[in-house]
Amino acid sequence: MKFLSTGFMRGIFSQIFGTLAGMGFVMLMRVIKGLEAWDAEPVVVGGAAVGAVAFLVGTGVFNDWFKWAKGKSTPDHLDPDPDQPGWRRYFNVDHDHKVIGIQYGVTSIVVLLLAGFFAILFRIELASSGVTFLVNPTWLKFL
Repeated sequence: MKFLSTGFMRGIFSQIFGTLAGMGFVMLMRVIKGLEAWDAEPVVVGGAAVGAVAFLVGTGVFNDWFKWAKGKSTPDHLDPDPDQPGWRRYFNVDHDHKVIGIQYGVTSIVVLLLAGFFAILFRIELASSGVTFLVNPTWLKFL
């Protein structure tokens, strides 16, 4: 249960709700303008943009900024939170350069593996002519 209370999980839940709210907002604006409510590209892009900001707010990246905007004092020296021992520091916002370096390193490895998976997937698709397994009716009309 402690993992569910980390900033990362709060960010994921915030991103889900933010994405849905952004998609709903774009659909509402499209209806107000007299357009069809569901058009995949603008709705998904609008939702993704709001979802990305909601993830950052949910993780706590802007906590000190929000305090500063309210006129409250913010600390100049940020010590590690004693309530977050060990591994939990790596899933929350932290100001320690060693923790940030490990977060960047793990994130870059995950992105590299994901990009490598997609590169292999697309090369397998292009190995033979015709559509083999990446079938999507949306893209077939352009072929």
